[in-house]
Amino acid sequence: MEEQKQVAKTVAKTVASTNDLDIKDLSDCEIRKTEAEYEGKENVILENLKNCKVYLPFKIKSLYAKHLENCQIFAGCVSGAFFVNHAINCHLHICSHQIRIHNSQNTTFHLIAKSNPIIEHCSSMTFTPYNCTYAGLEEHQRDTGLYDIKNFWDQVLDFNWHRQEKSPNWSTAAGEAETFVIG
Repeated sequence: MEEQKQVAKTVAKTVASTNDLDIKDLSDCEIRKTEAEYEGKENVILENLKNCKVYLPFKIKSLYAKHLENCQIFAGCVSGAFFVNHAINCHLHICSHQIRIHNSQNTTFHLIAKSNPIIEHCSSMTFTPYNCTYAGLEEHQRDTGLYDIKNFWDQVLDFNWHRQEKSPNWSTAAGEAETFVIG
């Protein structure tokens, strides 16, 4: 019975608004969205999520993530920007043209980034190469201009660090990582 309540709650709180696919105010659940659910929308908004796994194996125009705690986000290709504000103890797997991260701590980003990821007011951030796959990923990368590009995943700019030496607020972790199948 409790599981049915959680599923119902998830369905109720992930209803799409006019131009956005909103996933908000959830905890302790797994959310899988499809390309059909996103069709015709501009943005995906993830907000106030705790201990959640979110799967978004499709092309997204813009992705906004606000107030995430202990979450894992597995996304496909973002043709525009990926904005993060207040991610704590999370793992975010994203392909995007632009990545802006604010007010976050102890979070790992697994990226394909067409430009330098930017952090502000962040600490203990880790950056690694993107490690997800799903049916249609290569086609989505080609469609969004993220296929076979120079990947800036490890060229992070810390807008709060103005010294010549590397910022202590982020590090990289390259190497063999588990590949996640998200679709």
